Amino acid sequence: MGFATGTENFSSLNKALRALSHGAAAQTQRLRVVAENMANAGNHAVDPSVEPYRRKQINFKSEYDRKIGVDLVKVDKITYDQRPYKSEYKPGHSGANEKGFVKISNVDFYTEAKDLVEASQTHEANIKAMERIYGMLASYIEFLRN
Repeated sequence: MGFATGTENFSSLNKALRALSHGAAAQTQRLRVVAENMANAGNHAVDPSVEPYRRKQINFKSEYDRKIGVDLVKVDKITYDQRPYKSEYKPGHSGANEKGFVKISNVDFYTEAKDLVEASQTHEANIKAMERIYGMLASYIEFLRN
């Protein structure tokens, strides 16, 4: 293996690490949003004029990094789910309207649980791939020392 080929291999592994680290960071942000949604599932309006928690959604985008020549995943924006709130008949509740209905967060716990599993698995896959590449780099450096 010539020096140029070794440098190219090192560069390719470095690019892969950069892409994977951005993927892991994006999934970490997704996990935070999912956790926030789950924590607020079932949140009731405290007053008829106040809306309960509205589910957040995270959107990703691909951004080309010209410096290293790799497409990186990044968080584009966090938006609010515009699906209607749920309502529950609870006359006497401080958040009940004149008909006795209380607005409840539009978070569906099962949807969030599915998103949690998906984000966790994707995050873990990114981390495992990074660990594998770090091992390859360590082997490569050891090879160069000998």
